[in-house]
Amino acid sequence: MIKIKDLNCQLGGKEIFKNFNLEIKAGEKILLNAISGKGKTTLFNILLGFQKFQGEVYIDRCELNKYTILDIRKKISYVSQDIDFQNKNVKELITEIINYNLNKNKVDYKEILKYLKDFNILDTLHKNIMELSGGERQRLGFAICMGLNREIWLLDEVTASLDMEMKLRVKNYILNSNATVLLISHDDIWDFKEVKW
Repeated sequence: MIKIKDLNCQLGGKEIFKNFNLEIKAGEKILLNAISGKGKTTLFNILLGFQKFQGEVYIDRCELNKYTILDIRKKISYVSQDIDFQNKNVKELITEIINYNLNKNKVDYKEILKYLKDFNILDTLHKNIMELSGGERQRLGFAICMGLNREIWLLDEVTASLDMEMKLRVKNYILNSNATVLLISHDDIWDFKEVKW
């Protein structure tokens, strides 16, 4: 599903990856484990095509490059640490996401509403996103991620602002999904396979 071969990457003259290799099978759940500044978020940016690199990256046997990046992004859901949504109400945001060309006829509004209910945030539907707490925004981001129903989930600190009950609920959803999941987290609830560097 994801194969990284001899990856090299620098940021601001600092070497982030040197001859880094990683292979992740379809459906695997992987916890990325490295100290701050060692490239976990940079790796996500590489997989999304936002960061230059040397080496080879394959997603579903398709090599990542400027010609394939749009097709590759169709396979990925990304939930960022900051959950930086535009300033609009939740319903407008969901409607906009569903109507993106890339999502048309692939994303079910009712399915996203089901996830909002499961994560106790259905009552936020008519609220402005700036009114939501950090935990509510995290749950909204994860609910949208699941609703997009893509093959790969890149999750950056998706449970950081949640209480323990909700952290475990997110973990359960991840474990029961068919998605290939790469997770960055400092929570101690994960018993996923770890990749360290």
